This record gives sequence, structure tokens and C-alpha cells, in this order.
Amino acid sequence: MAIICIACLRENNATPPQVTLVESATQSVRILVDLNPDFDALDRSPAEGIEGTNRYGDNWYGYLVKPLGYKPGTRSPLVITTYRAVDYFLRGASDDQNPI
Repeated sequence: MAIICIACLRENNATPPQVTLVESATQSVRILVDLNPDFDALDRSPAEGIEGTNRYGDNWYGYLVKPLGYKPGTRSPLVITTYRAVDYFLRGASDDQNPI
């Protein structure tokens, strides 16, 4: 059986893209290039996924990103974006001008 390796980008809503190598036989993933090596050192809040269905039956989803140092019961500004990030890193709009 031939071992096939695939180079690709891998990201999720909490990690920016990384160039990775996936081995087909073991499905192991190895980072080849970390495009944002200082990202892990940044102070950031976790993104909490939320979803629901409106009264018309349309499904919706989003991410709630609380400010650093958030304390329950305190008021904070609400920012609503008009683009979909799905399972991708929470970047900003089409050209990443305003990352969340």
C-alpha cells in the first residue's frame, strides 16, 4: 500500500491557518509551517459557538467572543459581523481588515 501525503492548510475558529502535512495511512497531521508563530503568545478570549432557529425555521449560528477579563454580570459592547466564518479562523470580512 502506497503512503500518500497531502500538504494543505488547516485552521479552525481558534487557530489561524497552518501549512500541514497529512499522512493517509495513519491520518497523522504534522505542521510544516506556522504562518503565525507569535499567535499563541497573544492574550485572547475563547470563542463560544451559539446557534438556534428563528420563527421562520431558518437556522443561524455565530460565535460569542467575550472581552479579555470579562466578569459575569458586567456590560460590554456587542459587535455583530455580517459575514460567515463557519469553522474557519475568526478573521475579518473578505480581506481580513477587522479580525474579531
